[in-house]
Amino acid sequence: MQQCPRCGAQLPPHAHLCPTCIQSLVPTPASRQPGSISDENDVPQLPFPSNTSYGYQQAVTGPHRATRFPAHAGVTSPGQGRVRSRLSRGLIALICILILVFLAGGVIYYSAIARPAQLQADANATAQVVQASTHATATAQTQVATQASATASANAHATATVQAQGTVQAQATTTALQNLYTQSTSGVPVLSSSLARQTDSQWDVYTAQDGGGCAFSNGALHASIIRTNFYVPCFAQATRFSNFAFEAQVMLLKGDMGGIIFRANPDTTMYYVFLIGHDGSLRLLASKDDRHSTTLINNKSSLIKTAYGQPNILTVIAQGNSLNLYINKQFAAHINDSTFASGAIGVVAEDSSNPTDVAFNNVRVWKI
Repeated sequence: MQQCPRCGAQLPPHAHLCPTCIQSLVPTPASRQPGSISDENDVPQLPFPSNTSYGYQQAVTGPHRATRFPAHAGVTSPGQGRVRSRLSRGLIALICILILVFLAGGVIYYSAIARPAQLQADANATAQVVQASTHATATAQTQVATQASATASANAHATATVQAQGTVQAQATTTALQNLYTQSTSGVPVLSSSLARQTDSQWDVYTAQDGGGCAFSNGALHASIIRTNFYVPCFAQATRFSNFAFEAQVMLLKGDMGGIIFRANPDTTMYYVFLIGHDGSLRLLASKDDRHSTTLINNKSSLIKTAYGQPNILTVIAQGNSLNLYINKQFAAHINDSTFASGAIGVVAEDSSNPTDVAFNNVRVWKI
């Protein structure tokens, strides 16, 4: 008796095939490897004794038994080799697909989630920076506006203070100059004349070449001029004053301008002349000769009575270089000038565009 090397079943002597597990008991040729078949026709043909009673021949020649092998026998059929090859390609394809899916998923994740999140984070950070910058800018602008407002307020206050101080100072100056007029004209004058006739002051009396001139008429000394852009001076030849207050009543009967002369040199036509006009103008000139003069003051004054036939009282107070002008006993203008130091007094009429006639009365001079 022998045993099947595979399942351990008891077999008769000289058996070539185990009826239980279909295990071949024939030794494998040396040229073949156990469990391998190179061709479907290599299925071994087992010789069985004709006189056996076990029915092995039927088992061997059956169309299915001959090609059925245990799974663990290690025998590979041609069909199985091809199936394994297809599985390997499928596995590779599956791996590739999985890789592509993973990559696609990564791209989708980056595009749909990570990148938008990063962009949103960047946007939030930018917005925070912008917000912080805007807040800082607004704060700076507010500080600048506050500082500018404070500066403007301080400047306005300072300006108002300066203006107030200037106003107070101007008022104080005006008051002082007004007091100067009162003090300078309160004493006894050294010269006083109604100018109704000639006096010891020896006023000029003459006829101008083109008409007009200096003459006593109708209780006043008249200075008149017909020729345009000319003037007629009438000097008190016997007078000479340095520091004084000189006052005269001036009545513009027609024409343009009339006034008073002081610190004059009649021979050289050098003097100061204080003029008022029918248009309300006020002028102070320094005459250098009969054709040239320097304008020292030229403005308008509301103190002037501009209607013809209305008298205006003109006063000049000269103290050294200080020259103060008054109209109708009210301070009108001031200047410091040293062109002339002393001289005679007089009156004048000026024709800038129209024939002019001016009547003078009540001349007075106070020494200072």
